[in-house]
Amino acid sequence: MRLPFAALAFSAVGAVLAYWLGDTYVGRMSDVRGARLVAVADRVGIPATRPARSVVIVADGLRLDAALGMRSVARMATAGQCRATDVGMPSVSRPVYTVLSSGVEQDRTGRRNNDE
Repeated sequence: MRLPFAALAFSAVGAVLAYWLGDTYVGRMSDVRGARLVAVADRVGIPATRPARSVVIVADGLRLDAALGMRSVARMATAGQCRATDVGMPSVSRPVYTVLSSGVEQDRTGRRNNDE
């Protein structure tokens, strides 16, 4: 069966539009002052204790409800600590990786989105 020219043209336009939307969505949604700026006190209030050793495992894109149903997560929780983070929607990975690797909050690092 041969598709008419209009159907092929419509499909091509749809593919180009989908690519453009996917390629530019973070830049269109991000605020230059920060994706999620909040005014909070800069104090934790809990005394920090250093562990003898630390291993950080990040599962990018894994929802908490799905992770809690995994046997591997349950095994890791028995041997250490599992922490959940709430990053909001849409989630943007690179600013969170910057926070994890540097310890500096997103609003101070300058990293706001996944763009270069």
